[in-house]
Amino acid sequence: MAKRLQVNPVDLHLVGNHFVDAADDHASATARHIDDLNDAVSRWRGESQAAMQQVVARWEARHAEHQQRVAAIGQHVVRTGQAFADADGWGDLASESGPASSPPVGAPSPDVGLRL
Repeated sequence: MAKRLQVNPVDLHLVGNHFVDAADDHASATARHIDDLNDAVSRWRGESQAAMQQVVARWEARHAEHQQRVAAIGQHVVRTGQAFADADGWGDLASESGPASSPPVGAPSPDVGLRL
């Protein structure tokens, strides 16, 4: 028997913000690590120093890309939650009063009508 997919826009909004926050935390931690690595690299000499600089540059680039992807996922989830909220008449999930924990009276349930 098919089930209907129900989506809670508030949950999507909160989860998306967790992704964005995690990406920001990761960026801060990575910046500290990069500083520490660059300090360590400065004590190397010659070819070893050049090789370590390349390793640090690749590591920094990979972590920056990862951070951007995680933040983009979070932003997409937040936008998706808001799209469901808009479709169901929930209003702005990021308003100063905070997201509603349930739909306004008379608003349709968070049911997108998909059958699983």
